[in-house]
Amino acid sequence: MITPYKLFVHGEWINSQNLEYFEDFNPATGKRYAKVSLAGSSDGSRAVETAFQSLPAWSRVLPKERQSILLEAAQRLDAEKSRLTTVLTSETGVGKERAASEIEQSIDLIHRAAGSEFSSHGKGTGVNLIFTHWYSPLYFTVKAIVNAIIDGSSMVINPSMETPVIGLLVGEIFQLAGLPKDLLNVITGPSELFDSLLFNDTRISQLTVINETDTISCLPTHMLESDSRQVDHIRFGHASLLVLDDADIDTSVDRAARLLFEKTGPVWVASGHVLVERKIEKCFMQHLIDAAKQLVDVNGSAKGSRKITPLISEQQVQKVHARINEAIIKGACINLGGCYEGCLYKPTIISDVTPAMNIYKRPFIGPIAPVITVNNDGEAVFHAVQTSRPSLVMIMTENLKRRQKLYKEIATGSGHTQATGQDNFLVILPEQPKNRGISDQGNWKNQTRPAGLEGFKNADFNGGSNERV
Repeated sequence: MITPYKLFVHGEWINSQNLEYFEDFNPATGKRYAKVSLAGSSDGSRAVETAFQSLPAWSRVLPKERQSILLEAAQRLDAEKSRLTTVLTSETGVGKERAASEIEQSIDLIHRAAGSEFSSHGKGTGVNLIFTHWYSPLYFTVKAIVNAIIDGSSMVINPSMETPVIGLLVGEIFQLAGLPKDLLNVITGPSELFDSLLFNDTRISQLTVINETDTISCLPTHMLESDSRQVDHIRFGHASLLVLDDADIDTSVDRAARLLFEKTGPVWVASGHVLVERKIEKCFMQHLIDAAKQLVDVNGSAKGSRKITPLISEQQVQKVHARINEAIIKGACINLGGCYEGCLYKPTIISDVTPAMNIYKRPFIGPIAPVITVNNDGEAVFHAVQTSRPSLVMIMTENLKRRQKLYKEIATGSGHTQATGQDNFLVILPEQPKNRGISDQGNWKNQTRPAGLEGFKNADFNGGSNERV
């Protein structure tokens, strides 16, 4: 039995005006999972008007009440673990362990937000139109909603067409947690249905875009050039694993496999690379190849096996494959993988990666381990800081003083003050833009955030980053 899902508007499940549906598939099996209402521009306009009308009442809701809503939402996510796990595994193809991790990290995110200082709160002037992504859709949708609650905005969410059900259920959970029923609306369908609204609708004062790229070129030029509309760009994280000559090889290989192939680390990390010191390169590479060969797909039956998940669609597979081929043309070497079956891209290890290749700096989602060989600590620091994305840096060495010294150099060299370090990892997040003028990402503006919440929204281990335009 295929479950039909309608639009979620004004706290109710309603049909789209055209009564059409689109199909939602499980990428791990290729089977149809659900059918979802296909909204049109009139549905989008109705949702925006509904959200806009909620603002006067919402602006009067006190910080303590918003805090209570967040805590109730966390409880409801916890109570809905079973259903959310089923949807995540069915809609994104991830295994139960990965789904459980995403749920737990989403709950933790809400708790940390609710624990932040709510002595002042935003009073939104319009609707926040949120475009989500298929990667870690629960976590990043929750993050966008929490940000909007803090800012005081009303919301219209347009989930990725590959993971629409998660967006719908999260919207319902937050509404049941106490959000006014017209404050949050979920409209499923292509983002183009909002094009006319983006062009001239003054009710939309803010947009949130979640993706893996360093730019937001996916948005219409007229929107980026608007003087009255701000844009939050939530980007996925990138992991840099530094394996130094005195590192424990087995531990380093296990960490690399979990971060880059199995994606069992922080759910906001979507891509990564390995920096390995030349003295141990051959030994490390052979162990990594052996470990990757032991991985099975999410449907693998081997008990206790370590698993990888499929990409969301054939289009995403081709995107990854094109990046791999581009690297090969520029001199990279495939040590393992580089091929796919359906939506499952095989664990791929690619060495001789250089800054001239897209896989060196531009993030992309897939079970790929680009390997960069370094000769010394200085080269390791140089390559580790060549990213403006939110980064998780892990240094594998038995020498604690050496590790802490390199963490400090990487944080300093990156030019990012928002860096938090522990014995086992360092998190670096991009600086917030300050009057840069026009760039390829639009018109940067200074914005005032609620007191005490800067740390939560822009610098936390489980959080990805926001860039505001």
